[in-house]
Amino acid sequence: MDRGLNVHRDALQATLEEIRKDTPQAAQAKPEDFVDLRFVNDLRQAGYLERLWK
Repeated sequence: MDRGLNVHRDALQATLEEIRKDTPQAAQAKPEDFVDLRFVNDLRQAGYLERLWK
C-alpha cells in the first residue's frame, strides 16, 4: 500500500487505454475525472498520515 495514499495518474491512464477497446467513451476520459484528492490532501496537511505510519 502506498503510505501517502497517492493515486498514480499513469496507472489510471493505462486502465483507461485498456478499456477503450470495449468502451469508446473512455477515449474522452481523463484520469483526473475519476479521482478527488481533497480528502487525502486534508489528511496529509493535518499530519494524520505521518502519525499513522510511525
